[in-house]
Amino acid sequence: MAHVTRRVIFPFAVLLASCSDGSQTSRDGSASDAPAHDSVVSDTRPSEADASAVDVVAAEDVALPDASAVDVVADAGPNCTGVHAPPAGLRRQTSFSLAGNSGLWAPNNTEWPRNAVLDLTTWNPAPPGQRTSSGVERATLGPFARNPGDVSTVEIETGAYISMRIDTVGLGGRVGALESEMPSTMGAPLVIAISRCPGDFQPEGANCRSDLSGVASIGWTTGATPATYCKLEPATTYYLNVMFAEPTAPNMSTCPFGRCWWFARNNCSSGC
Repeated sequence: MAHVTRRVIFPFAVLLASCSDGSQTSRDGSASDAPAHDSVVSDTRPSEADASAVDVVAAEDVALPDASAVDVVADAGPNCTGVHAPPAGLRRQTSFSLAGNSGLWAPNNTEWPRNAVLDLTTWNPAPPGQRTSSGVERATLGPFARNPGDVSTVEIETGAYISMRIDTVGLGGRVGALESEMPSTMGAPLVIAISRCPGDFQPEGANCRSDLSGVASIGWTTGATPATYCKLEPATTYYLNVMFAEPTAPNMSTCPFGRCWWFARNNCSSGC
């Protein structure tokens, strides 16, 4: 804080001092009709006039910084334009239904209720109110960055992509992977990417994308290692983006059935 000096000015009457001949000191400090040896008599205590030379710091005199001149550093957020924008010509699919879909729901695979509509917008946190047949609130892909993981089959329509939010708050120092497999039924090559932008299939990190044809995986880490894994910063929002299309030509679908299945397995191997 700056030290600002203010000189206290007392009323003129206080500063008037009588000279020996009855004359008074003028405003400019010179004596009127007084001998040169005459002086103002005072005792040993500081006079009120002395106080005028005392440095006084007053709250109202302290110069505060101009708020408009203060540098403020803020996260401008990711650049989700250009190559990082969602693919032109594709729409974002937000859910799929198990109703009447015998391929995704069967008597020996009843993890979800028979007519469940499963969310495709968020992985972590889990979508509120989405519960398994046993009443556990859970994301469609299972718990993210926790052990054990889960195995899921997701249905994605031709001409669509999915984008699932991943919040890494409180998940520092963990390592895991998302493994994918092209099923023999309703399967097709697809593109998977993890980015700070929804619908981005050209992420900044080369380790954060996989062009799947058969079996593939994306390793991820919220720590410093492994260096070959997709690096996720703690306390940051990312998106898992998936589509059945060519990475550089999204209007060229790789799914010939109108809808295709993505078989996914997620796991957390360290720090879970």
